[in-house]
Amino acid sequence: MAVEVVDPARSEATEFDPQWPLKVSVAELEAGPVKERLDRRDEIKVRRQLFRGLQKLFKRASAFKGPAGGGFWLAPHWWFVEGVGREDADAATDDAPPLVGPAYSRVIPARARQHAHAVLRATQVDMIFVEDGVTFRNLERTLRVLTELYDVHGGKRRAEEMHFRGLPRVKVMIHEYEPGNPFRSDLYPEPKFDDLSRVRVLHIFRDRGGHEELTDQPFDFSSTPAPAGAMG
Repeated sequence: MAVEVVDPARSEATEFDPQWPLKVSVAELEAGPVKERLDRRDEIKVRRQLFRGLQKLFKRASAFKGPAGGGFWLAPHWWFVEGVGREDADAATDDAPPLVGPAYSRVIPARARQHAHAVLRATQVDMIFVEDGVTFRNLERTLRVLTELYDVHGGKRRAEEMHFRGLPRVKVMIHEYEPGNPFRSDLYPEPKFDDLSRVRVLHIFRDRGGHEELTDQPFDFSSTPAPAGAMG
């Protein structure tokens, strides 16, 4: 973040809407409030880069819809995940490939991905599933709930379903996939995974309305869910 070191009389470090680069004195640079202001401005910058990159990726991913519906995986915070992936790599076709769009590294700067890592790890979200038909605006609203949790609680509170109540046109559900704990819902479909240990997934579904009832469904332990297909 650019600053200009000036004598104390010319400093604009405490101005509400200063000109940038910010004029600060040496003493102010050493003080906590100025550094906090610069850090916050930098955080806003990388957050904007993150959302711009995600919007580009979303536009590409939303064009690939499977014949039976479905969705795609987002994990920009993991270096070993190359890009946006369709939910079922085994069912991929030329019209719905397992990975869609450019790699994260091409559209999201490294520092923006590092910020995504900080936010998603702090809120304990390992992967994000976005159902076909969810708009980017609603995806952005959901992600901004996570960034608000991160800001307000200093990265010390994990996301829960209650935090997303009131978001229009979407149903946000969080599920910790592990052996013996399948995703169960009458109204919302279970995303498909490849095998891999445990993962805490934030699901963003189109709101179907009505009252959700849990049902007993058979669970195949040979296919413990996890989005390894998105890591190809």
